[in-house]
Amino acid sequence: MVGVQADDWVFLAISALAFVVLGSVLEGVPAIVLFGPLLFPVARVMGVNEVHYAIVAVFSMGLGLFTPPFGVGFLPRLRIGRPRADDVIKYVWPHLAALVVALLLNRAVSLDFNRFPVIRGRRHDARYRQVGCRCGMDDE
Repeated sequence: MVGVQADDWVFLAISALAFVVLGSVLEGVPAIVLFGPLLFPVARVMGVNEVHYAIVAVFSMGLGLFTPPFGVGFLPRLRIGRPRADDVIKYVWPHLAALVVALLLNRAVSLDFNRFPVIRGRRHDARYRQVGCRCGMDDE
């Protein structure tokens, strides 16, 4: 990552590929526990919102979960049901294609998460206090 241009697009693409590989050999929780503390601070420094980065990580690991040849989610299902992989993979490809499209749309649309007060971390925004909306939050 040292020689790569410091752009959030590049960082998200490299991270997505890394999480696809991690998702194909590890399940989601161990991958996040192992690599979340390493990559989430880097994402914050790169200017990527934590929620957006978490969405990219989850979609990428979901893609890796069923991606052959390792596919931690794919191969055990073949062992349980005993079908041939060639027969099953034609039903898995649309799922994988939908995950790729969702991952690309996630980056293309790229919501501004700072607009949402709950995600931003503020409990009571001034706009909501003016109209008397409690937003389901109690004063402490």
